Amino acid sequence: MIHKDSIRDEQTDLSDELAKLLIESESEVSSALNELRITFIKQPKKKKKTIPPAKLVFQRIQEFERAKRKHEEALEIYYNSLKKEKEKLQEEKDTLSNLASIGILTVCFGHEIRTHSSLALESSDEVMDLINDSISFKKELDYDAIITTTKLVKDSIHYVDSFSKIAINNIKPDKRKRKKINVPAVFDYIFKLMSVTLKNMGVNYDFSFIRITREEFNVRSYEIDWESIAINLLTNSLWALESKNKNERSILVIFERSGGTRLKLIFKDSGCGLETGSEESIFLPMSSSKRDRLGNSIGTGMGLSIIKTHIEDHMAGTVYASNDEELGGASFTMEMLQDN
Repeated sequence: MIHKDSIRDEQTDLSDELAKLLIESESEVSSALNELRITFIKQPKKKKKTIPPAKLVFQRIQEFERAKRKHEEALEIYYNSLKKEKEKLQEEKDTLSNLASIGILTVCFGHEIRTHSSLALESSDEVMDLINDSISFKKELDYDAIITTTKLVKDSIHYVDSFSKIAINNIKPDKRKRKKINVPAVFDYIFKLMSVTLKNMGVNYDFSFIRITREEFNVRSYEIDWESIAINLLTNSLWALESKNKNERSILVIFERSGGTRLKLIFKDSGCGLETGSEESIFLPMSSSKRDRLGNSIGTGMGLSIIKTHIEDHMAGTVYASNDEELGGASFTMEMLQDN
């Protein structure tokens, strides 16, 4: 942290020096212009030696051009410095957004990992009991029971491994490169990762395609952005669906071509919906409508803000929220351009 602070101080000092340089170059330009202006003032008649007006004008123009070049160089240095600083700040902002998404993901999967870890331990104990019983009572091993139980262990470990991969992969440089991303494939991946949770909660979900195929719904963007978007939307819906009966829990994701190369993604659920008048404020950082039974805020207030940043800043798209009449819950609509 001390090293970072020292770097920031150096950058601050550099910005101050560039600002001084810019001011000095502007002063030189003003001085050159003033000298050029004086050139055309009528010279006193008593002065014996005078420089020809044409030569004097030429000298002043040269001075002005030198000052102008210095001014342009100062502007270019200042611009390039600000551009680099902006790129660095944007990269830091993206990293913080990704870390926040991983944090939300960790909270979401924490309970599931604990459940699967316990299941794996119990199944392992059961396999050991089957083997010990076979040895102690000298009876034939029940191979079918061992295979079935071992499969449960394997499934649980696979689930934990899948979560570990998505958490680790999210910080890999390749995930932070802009490229053609097939958005439905990302949502497929996240929903499959959460399949056990969805099944246990009784949530029915469906993907719908309107005027576009699964393979055509591609957007030039960062893969990590879409994983964050899918994770945040899904975790929001799961929370909103908790208040509904199991047979009333559903999620619908619509991939639509709204016209030409304009794409639309609609994510809606049958949950508790949005509070009246909160359609815009829910996208503000640190704003959360999630409450526990006592009315205390339990949301991070970062999920929807991260989605807004990814869609608007990284994809030049738009995102807005509303209450859905079809399913009765919240609906989030994102619009962006297709990458052919």
